[in-house]
Amino acid sequence: MRSGDFNCTCPAYGFDLKDGQMTVNKTEATVIRRIFDLYLQGYGTLAIAKMLNEDSIPRKHGYEKWLPSSINYVLNNERYMGDALLQKGYTTETLPFRKMKNDGRLPQYYVENSNPAIIIRETFQAAQNLLRSRKRKDAKESPIR
Repeated sequence: MRSGDFNCTCPAYGFDLKDGQMTVNKTEATVIRRIFDLYLQGYGTLAIAKMLNEDSIPRKHGYEKWLPSSINYVLNNERYMGDALLQKGYTTETLPFRKMKNDGRLPQYYVENSNPAIIIRETFQAAQNLLRSRKRKDAKESPIR
């Protein structure tokens, strides 16, 4: 990971793994671009998931339905602009082995241009800005408990 050579073992929606390298799956890449376009047009993750489900767009790995969380995953995944944040999670070393989110216990490595991009960097950054602004707005509007 430190050298930036590690790619992945299970590519995200929009990519295929061929000879150890990520390649763009053209059919799925069209869906990824649509998700970003719809989000930047003002649609929320629930609305986008409903649209994809109504259009019977399949997901990977046998999952049948798009969920708001899967749309959120797409919008936050730097792989779609061609970069990779490595070691986002890790597996514990003791029984029972569990997958854990890396909260800083282990180093993370950011690799630019690690794989082919599906969307341009500016589109990804615009989506990140909108995600942050919506999160701030939701935090302001939620009642104090």
